[in-house]
Amino acid sequence: MGLIDEALNSFMDNRKKRQPTEADSLNNVYGNVNNTAIIGTSTGGSVKFTEEQALSISSVAAATDLITSTIARLPVKLYKQGTKGEYISVEDNRTFLLNKEPNSLMTAISLKKRVILDYLFHGNSYIYPEWNRNELMAIHHIPADRVFIQKYVDKHLPFVVKGELEVLGADSNRITLLPDELMIVLKSSKDGLQSDGILDLNSELLQLALNQQEYSSSILENGALPLAILTTPSKLTDKAMQRIKESWNRVYRGGKNAGKTVVLEDGMDYKPVSLNPNELDLSTSKDKVLSDIARIFGIPESMLNADANKYNSNEQNNLHFLQYTLDPIITALESALNKSLLLESEKEQGYNFQFDRDAILATTEAEKFATTIQAMKGGLLSVNEARNRHNMKEIEDDYMMWSLGNIFYDKQNSKMTIPNMGAIIDPNDPDSLAKAMGKDDSSKEQEETDKDENDKEKNEQQDDEQQENDKMNDDKNKENSNKDKDIKEDK
Repeated sequence: MGLIDEALNSFMDNRKKRQPTEADSLNNVYGNVNNTAIIGTSTGGSVKFTEEQALSISSVAAATDLITSTIARLPVKLYKQGTKGEYISVEDNRTFLLNKEPNSLMTAISLKKRVILDYLFHGNSYIYPEWNRNELMAIHHIPADRVFIQKYVDKHLPFVVKGELEVLGADSNRITLLPDELMIVLKSSKDGLQSDGILDLNSELLQLALNQQEYSSSILENGALPLAILTTPSKLTDKAMQRIKESWNRVYRGGKNAGKTVVLEDGMDYKPVSLNPNELDLSTSKDKVLSDIARIFGIPESMLNADANKYNSNEQNNLHFLQYTLDPIITALESALNKSLLLESEKEQGYNFQFDRDAILATTEAEKFATTIQAMKGGLLSVNEARNRHNMKEIEDDYMMWSLGNIFYDKQNSKMTIPNMGAIIDPNDPDSLAKAMGKDDSSKEQEETDKDENDKEKNEQQDDEQQENDKMNDDKNKENSNKDKDIKEDK
């Protein structure tokens, strides 16, 4: 804490010794500095608990690693809103920096994990984007505990808080930056400059967990279980006490010697005391602290303690983890990215950064394929889009799988297309429905014409059949007449 206090004192001394050129820069940002008043100086880091102390607690280390690792592996994509309201993925150098190499030394995974850890522990994350005109060249993380904020308020607008930030470098040099020069991710802020994290808000709980862990470690290292007192009937000399102590520690001290049979010298008495972990109920207390730590991080307790699982499937666990733990953090990161890494013209055109959340809900291969097939059959994905989700090669002809039994409704003109009828229905045109059903005037005329033609064709067919029958009857009568004639001649 001495380093932070020294930096704060130095920060205030620098303010008192500020040169006119620095005041001029403030005038450019805040107007006349004579109309502003300093309302406080604070640090972006915690002043109650250190990161090292928190990460020495096993449950805290597990919770932070789970959150930071899960979000850090999610790819960040840049989208542009199309003319029809759809979002189009855009290839850009900024996505390369956010997903691959943010600067010459760090990887994107390391940078994002560090940013998220600052967000959780301190409530603030500070990133310095290095620009060359309108091109982003690199992204640098600034540790929250090396940032000191001086807040100003306009005397004419006392509810508007402004400020500037002084960064303590690795070489102990200090530079002053304005908020617009940084990308600031805040957990819950009153002024847009800083907020409080878990280290400040839950320092008592973290201290309790640390005390429990240190107590258990101390018992295993130093204790002879059960804890007891050795007594003698007479007073011992210092030399005798030292000899007994060394002998006792050598034989019974430490976890490896626990459970050994105690052998006492003549006249000594061994009296157990009621300070063992079971009687202190430390096991139950540890479970409660573990549950509280999971709660302050917003993590399902089953992800830290397998005995506390209340969900029947891994998918439900992941869904809870996404909705209530990760999504608020991801949303805060997206807001900061959109505010600081987009040009004003891009904001007007509907550009925005988004984390790809699909990887969080991924479970088994069978479930992933089933989800893709369902989306493809529902007409949400084309064949190639479905194949791309599983890193498969595209086919030459791309198709959408739509059922002929569906009705396609056009929201722009309210028209409905019925593929299996080959008809388009316009609700504003009653004749279109009649036409689709075959009941419009032209259809009726056509039906009457078709009916007349059918009747005519039927009559002609009947006439032909009648003539054929008459001809057959004539031939038959003629044949019978010839037979009768032949019979008479024979007679």
